[in-house]
Amino acid sequence: MKALKLQDKKDYLLGLHTAADATSSRNLTAEAPAPLGLSIAELDDAFAVEHLEVHRSIDPGQPTLSALTPYISRGHDVWLAGNALKAQTSSRMAVLVGDSSTGKTRALHALLKRKQFAEWRLRQPYDSEGFLATYHRGEIEPRTVLWMNESQRFLDGPRGEETARALLGLLADQTVKPVLILGTLWREMHATLTVRPVREGLDPHAHARSVLDGRCREVPEKFDDEDMAQLALLAQEDRRLALAMEHGGRQIPQFLAGAQELVRRFETAPTGAKAVIRAAMDARRLGHGLLIGDAFLRTAAPGYLTDQQWQLLGENWFEEALQYAGKECKGVPGPLTPHKPRPGEASPSGAVYRLADYLEQYARDTFRYEMAPTGFWTAAVHSVTSPPDLVALAGSAEARLLLSHSARLYRAAAQAGLPHGWVHLGKLHARAGDSDGATHFFRTAADTGEFRGHLELAHIRTKAGDTSTALRLYQAAARIAAATADPSEADLLVVTLADPLARAGDFEGAEELCRALIARGGDHQWLWSYAARLRLSAGDREGAEPHAREAARRGDGNAMLKLVDGWRSAGDAARADRLYDEMIDLSTPLDLGELASSLEKESPGQAEHLYRIIDEREGNGATALWIRAARLLEAGDRSEAERLFHASVDAGDPAGLYNLGSLRLEAEDWGGAEQYALRAVAEEGSNLLLNELDLAYRHTGQTDRLRALYQQLIEAGHSEALTGLVRLLDEAGEHAEADRLAFRSIAAGESAVLWMLSRPDNPRHQRLLQYGLEPDGSIADPWW
Repeated sequence: MKALKLQDKKDYLLGLHTAADATSSRNLTAEAPAPLGLSIAELDDAFAVEHLEVHRSIDPGQPTLSALTPYISRGHDVWLAGNALKAQTSSRMAVLVGDSSTGKTRALHALLKRKQFAEWRLRQPYDSEGFLATYHRGEIEPRTVLWMNESQRFLDGPRGEETARALLGLLADQTVKPVLILGTLWREMHATLTVRPVREGLDPHAHARSVLDGRCREVPEKFDDEDMAQLALLAQEDRRLALAMEHGGRQIPQFLAGAQELVRRFETAPTGAKAVIRAAMDARRLGHGLLIGDAFLRTAAPGYLTDQQWQLLGENWFEEALQYAGKECKGVPGPLTPHKPRPGEASPSGAVYRLADYLEQYARDTFRYEMAPTGFWTAAVHSVTSPPDLVALAGSAEARLLLSHSARLYRAAAQAGLPHGWVHLGKLHARAGDSDGATHFFRTAADTGEFRGHLELAHIRTKAGDTSTALRLYQAAARIAAATADPSEADLLVVTLADPLARAGDFEGAEELCRALIARGGDHQWLWSYAARLRLSAGDREGAEPHAREAARRGDGNAMLKLVDGWRSAGDAARADRLYDEMIDLSTPLDLGELASSLEKESPGQAEHLYRIIDEREGNGATALWIRAARLLEAGDRSEAERLFHASVDAGDPAGLYNLGSLRLEAEDWGGAEQYALRAVAEEGSNLLLNELDLAYRHTGQTDRLRALYQQLIEAGHSEALTGLVRLLDEAGEHAEADRLAFRSIAAGESAVLWMLSRPDNPRHQRLLQYGLEPDGSIADPWW
């Protein structure tokens, strides 16, 4: 068994320290201001439908019925009620996770109707900017419910990490408690925001993962027996519930929200309307923002029609399509609805539409393995005007090896005012082997003041051995990044910019960049830890201390440990001991476990002391259970270790699934190992155990069983499993089937499989890697 490596499970310790910043930023006045927000006691069902994005219940032709059916309480409502009770004295956050139209938002609305919130007020920011403005102005007051439906609007995107940091600060701020933050997330967005990064150093959602950790609850897609029993009683009072029982199976919320009717409306749509809706579906699943312009829809839709279908359309086909798509479906909005700006929201330059969220999810599942047609990508280049949307679509095209379309979209984004597009375009040329073109676009980006252009040019000069020019380029990039870079990218900038400067001898430049990022709000643990290490390398232990302390506060105690050793070596044992105690107070249980593990051989007594501290703090918490289990496993007590790993998983730590699967694998309990591997993929987004099963099955010749496992994952919606299946088929000599599934994988955005299939004896694959594909599956012509 491998040695205990607790750093593999470490997460970032974030947020509590920002409470002081939140307190100091509040605008306190002598005269108490009027309470802000809406009185929850005055909010009715009609308001919930119009403003809180609760799905209106289907309308069976009885106009006297209310906007919503009677509410059926389910398992997740008990969890919400527990949060509501605790929110009476301390700030809480509760996020419901599940597929579209499963009742997430309705459950949050039902929570607001509890008597305990009658005197509270509701604040509903529309996006990150709105929330951050409210937060920094100190307008969030005690006894406020912060409504953050579709929480990806806040936690994903350019200001997502800043928003997550602010939420952590708000939850810890004692001056505004109690506050209750309510949100919803689709499963795939929850996975995106909480999955641990594969590559070390690249962690785009560290704060989002931290703020969501332990604050989410899944909403089942279907009613269970107890739910159905409640439904049967209430169905006697409301015809809509009776219809749901009769026709909705166990997917009652979806039926009530009109989801099935939306799908039926799409599948039976007239030719032109179906093409328009499909263009909107592909736009959303491939990265376009929430609001889609009519110019794009008009030019993209013909790409989904045959020549004969196009010729048969009338002159007003587009207007008729929008009219059809905009009609309500039994009382809920239709497939495509015009967007009405909220008061104070900027009005778009033209008509924009929003796709029904259930159809968005339906499209991601149904069309996952299909390429959008050429007309879609051409329309995006000419009709999409938002640079972020252009970059997102370009990234989707690149992931699907549609390199020529990706290049045009990146260029359009750059010409629309996003210089970073030139950098993406340069990387695309470098990938295709056009080094001169790559250098040209990196230089174009640098000329516009884009620090990444300087950075890429510096990489090129470094590889060429021109270290003096590379240093000047790194320094230019650092000066620009210090003033313009998003502080949430601090971890990446430490790796790609500060560290190369320090390695080249420019410690001052590296430190200046770190100071600038810190001053502008960068609070990634790597940034503080690296700043401390720079001070230590200069022999300045005093200067390193505040940075090391902040790094430890965020979950990285390594710099504090170096300081402890430094002060002890310098003969100041008292200061070293004081810092060591402070580090223990600041560290998470995982940090302490990692430290204890490293001390077991040289200082077993000290290691045991740390383990006792973990037990005292955590009791039977998930992390403490995992650490105990890992220690027992090291000691050879597999049976008790397995029991505790089970307990840690039950307590909410899915990392134990890997250990449980490994134990089953060692016992050659293939079925048990497979079940844990499937759970690890589904619950943690981890393929580590699956990879070990892959090796074991290959070693024991169980390739048929391995193939069946990959098939099971693919059927469950895990398209990344196609890569493993393609490799199996290719190794078995089934090249035609491997190629077919490889292209299916590419259409899902899993283009890494092609590198596996790039056999030296196959010139077609070599050309494919260089020039990419067209949407019809043919290899593209040279495009630069």
